[in-house]
Amino acid sequence: MEGELVDILENLNEEQLEAVTSTEGYIRVIAGAGSGKTQVLIGRFIHILEQSLSKGQDANGKYALNVDQIVAITFTKKAAAEMRGRLRKAINSKLDVLQLAVDRKERLEAECKQEADFWRQQLERLPRTHISTIHSLCSFILRENPREANLDPQFTLGEDFQMEQFVQECLQKYIRQALRKQDPDIKAMMDIYGFNGF
Repeated sequence: MEGELVDILENLNEEQLEAVTSTEGYIRVIAGAGSGKTQVLIGRFIHILEQSLSKGQDANGKYALNVDQIVAITFTKKAAAEMRGRLRKAINSKLDVLQLAVDRKERLEAECKQEADFWRQQLERLPRTHISTIHSLCSFILRENPREANLDPQFTLGEDFQMEQFVQECLQKYIRQALRKQDPDIKAMMDIYGFNGF
């Protein structure tokens, strides 16, 4: 197929290509900044969706897999937003390629209809796709299962600065309690570093 996936595949090395197209077992992509991780993950999304499209619809008119049944975890909200944007662009590219083929009379419009409908459905489902940080994914799972997690379903995630403050307060509370109990290790640490360091 033409379009975004072909462009992605042309720029991938052998290991990246394997990560995009492998369908057996567990795949993880570990690499430094700017090395193409997002490109590989977008390629993998598109490849998985193309496989679902090629299998066609079942008796109920449903595909085996849609974009909102795939989970992608990133480290930052910025990376998640970038991935979602690039996935939207890749899916739109699939639609553009189909339209171009019809415009050039390389394919009949009727021939492209089912494929175009599939990609449009993926765009509609994209906002429900779990492309998030590990914190957001865990939060989603906990909110879906508050009783099992023994949590208030209205809990909130702390921002980084709040978490730093929380850890600092917990550490100070622990040290104070340990000093009241005259813990010799904590007392020795305080003699070396002082309490202001914590």
